[in-house]
Amino acid sequence: MHEARYRRSKGARPFRRTVAPRVREQHSRRCALSCETARRCSCRPFYVAHVQKAGRSFERSFATLSEAVSWAESTRDSLRRGEVPSDPRLEAPPLRDLAVSFLHRARRGEALTRTRKTYALTTLAGYEVALRLRVLPHIDPRSGLTLAELPASAIDTRAAQGLVDSVAAREGRARARAAAAALSAVLRDGYVRGLIDELPPRLLLPPPPPRRTSVISLAEAERLLAAARAEDAERKRSLLGPLVSLLLGTGCRISEALGLVWGPEGLDLTSELALMHVRRETTKTDAGERAIPLDSETVSALLRHRLACGRPLDGAPVFSDAKGRALERSGRVRFGLVRVAAAAGLSGVTAHTLRHSHATWLAAAGVPAPAAAARLGHADGGALFMRVYAHPGATEAEAALSALEAYRHAASGTPLAARSD
Repeated sequence: MHEARYRRSKGARPFRRTVAPRVREQHSRRCALSCETARRCSCRPFYVAHVQKAGRSFERSFATLSEAVSWAESTRDSLRRGEVPSDPRLEAPPLRDLAVSFLHRARRGEALTRTRKTYALTTLAGYEVALRLRVLPHIDPRSGLTLAELPASAIDTRAAQGLVDSVAAREGRARARAAAAALSAVLRDGYVRGLIDELPPRLLLPPPPPRRTSVISLAEAERLLAAARAEDAERKRSLLGPLVSLLLGTGCRISEALGLVWGPEGLDLTSELALMHVRRETTKTDAGERAIPLDSETVSALLRHRLACGRPLDGAPVFSDAKGRALERSGRVRFGLVRVAAAAGLSGVTAHTLRHSHATWLAAAGVPAPAAAARLGHADGGALFMRVYAHPGATEAEAALSALEAYRHAASGTPLAARSD
């Protein structure tokens, strides 16, 4: 009996006991009392006050026993006077139901962002992952329940901040910020629909992760492209070679590349000027919807890819699986990039690295910032391009030094050739 008690699952039923009239003490599912692994509490219990009158039940949770007893007494007195207390915490749906409803509404364009615009599909895909893997499974220490089971109106500042801190400590700052954004979007939609009475709480978010500044040179890009084509030839397919060529040649996002379709509405290779049309649903912002001119080398690679795929009809995905469905960024695409980067002797190369590299080449080539920003899909006229994507290399540093030396010698009247004297 004793050994069986200690083998009980940590997901046991929460331990409860009555500690006052109409008030019970409830412990976490992971508490030693709930798991029957010890006789002493190992959590911070909370108190549930329950009042019933004329077939109606009213229940509320409190952090302290005194608050629970006080609420139970005042509620009982109100019922005796014929007053019906309102408890919005019980009327709101569970967070799980609200999250599922939000995702469906957002995909139909009914749930909007804070700026009252529709959500991009890539944003919703990230929200769905954050909700499914981090937000909904998170256990609220006060109730011992997952956030999925709690009423949406019960997600207060303390519960939401606990989620952010837990994810930041366990999985990093970026995923903590993504979890907070997903939770706020769900609660904001519930507030707009009148299902909860308060706006999402303002949280203390961890600082954003450092900017990704990894780039590759033109020579390294050639090695990477050769490795991608070699793997395609070895596996008798056409995938990584044309994909890497497109990413390097346009600087597009991986979601934009994988969302491409053949034909005038997507990848138009038959017109005099070959264009890549990025659709709004495959990119992050309104400015991301654009047409990108393609160079001849990229066009040749994509034409060979279409022939290798059996000349799919217009409207079919450019990069698809055996059933003709558009590929996802995970799986064969992500791990394929890792393999060909390793074969080329490169490390830490991702699809976004190729976007940064293309932007750096634009800066090194002297392309004006507004034109480069339009090519990359930015709406700020080039400020983000210069601040984030343009990474000057050694050549640019030497050019800056030479220009500075020439200016100093011209100002002093000393010929530049005499600087070594």
